[in-house]
This record gives sequence, structure tokens and C-alpha cells, in this order.
Amino acid sequence: MRRQRSASSPGTTKLSLDDLERDDRARRPVTAADVLAMLGEQMEVVQRDKEMNTVTKARLLAPLAALALKAITIAHLEAEVQAIKEILQRRTSV
Repeated sequence: MRRQRSASSPGTTKLSLDDLERDDRARRPVTAADVLAMLGEQMEVVQRDKEMNTVTKARLLAPLAALALKAITIAHLEAEVQAIKEILQRRTSV
């Protein structure tokens, strides 16, 4: 992925549309577990950043944590739905 630093605003990164589309296809989450993995990766990046102050880290981590909780809930619901489907399939096959 080609990234270019913007001269006008320090710390920002410009990505080409091709880079974004290629990256999106390669990393598109399909399940709640995929979302959790991506959120976990991003949370680790924020936590490991030595140049970022604590307040900035907290501002970034709070919404990521909220999304992670929602993804956990959805993952549990997916598992429950799958279990119900299996029970119903067994009942119809008997």
C-alpha cells in the first residue's frame, strides 16, 4: 500500500483509491469474530504508541472498546442462532 505524508497537515496520510479498494477487499470483516480481531489489532496499535499521550489514547480506545463489546454480543448471538438451527435440523430429520 502506497502512503504519502501530507505536507499541509502533519501526521495525516494520503492513500490512493486503488490502495483503499485493495486493502478493503483483503481485510473486509465477514463475522463478528473478524470485527473483534480488527478492533483488537487497532487497540494494540493505540496502546503501544509511545508518542501519544494518555488522554488521546483514552479518546481513541473508548469507542473501540464500545464497538468490541457490541461485536462480542453479536458473536454470542451468532453462536446461539447456530445452536438453535442445529437443534431444529435434528428435529426435522427425525
